[in-house]
Amino acid sequence: MRPVEAGDTALVDSLTGFGTRHALTIALDDVVAGEEAALLVIFSLDGFDEYTALFGQLAARTLLVKLAARLVEALGPGGRCFRPRRDEFAALVPTRIDGAAGILDAAVAALRERAAPVAVAASWGAAMLPDEAPDAVAALTLADGRLSSNAPRRRRRNRRSPNSVR
Repeated sequence: MRPVEAGDTALVDSLTGFGTRHALTIALDDVVAGEEAALLVIFSLDGFDEYTALFGQLAARTLLVKLAARLVEALGPGGRCFRPRRDEFAALVPTRIDGAAGILDAAVAALRERAAPVAVAASWGAAMLPDEAPDAVAALTLADGRLSSNAPRRRRRNRRSPNSVR
């Protein structure tokens, strides 16, 4: 996998130094074209919007930098990190399926933060490359779909008036 060029703003997120969604697509194309197996994981930060609303933009940016550093540490030297969207991280780690669970556990733990009364945690979706996806678009689609099925469900409150009948 070729590294992201630090001077290319289209490929590097200015806050975290991670690759952008465009850089992730390039890296995925490289993995699919090669022989090396890799795990793609997309993480969505649940609770991040509430954290931002409660503590403000500066605190939210500081939290993103802190979580980014933890993610890099959790993934180890072979992992590559990306920030495809505001409240998402992605990771691309050379590994076979038997190493994926440990990597996922470490990454999810790294992306937890509790700041009373808000907790930030990561939902995730993953795909093994190149076995599960023939190209970058398919890999992202698969991981995004798994992310959606893995995200916490918000419970609707049933607001009844005092006069409503059950």
